[in-house]
Amino acid sequence: MIEKGCARMSHIGYGMRLSGRGMFLVGVTGAIVGTTIGAAMSRVTVPLAVGAIKQGIIFREGVRARVEELREDLEDLTARAEQEYRAERKAQRREPREGA
Repeated sequence: MIEKGCARMSHIGYGMRLSGRGMFLVGVTGAIVGTTIGAAMSRVTVPLAVGAIKQGIIFREGVRARVEELREDLEDLTARAEQEYRAERKAQRREPREGA
């Protein structure tokens, strides 16, 4: 169905209608535009990437410090449990055995 003032156009195969020179010009234009946009984006994205990496380093250092604290707490608890265990065993040995 064609409306007034509008022609029905098919976009299928549109890229195939470009000649060799047309395709070359599209490629060169894309390269120029991509390079320009890429350079502009790198001015923005590089500082953002550096900031993100710095935050990652800060996070990693915080995690390492917390893990070290937890390791020390675990070592303290283990030493305390071992001390109590040995004291209980020693106390059991001192008690006279019934029926002996």
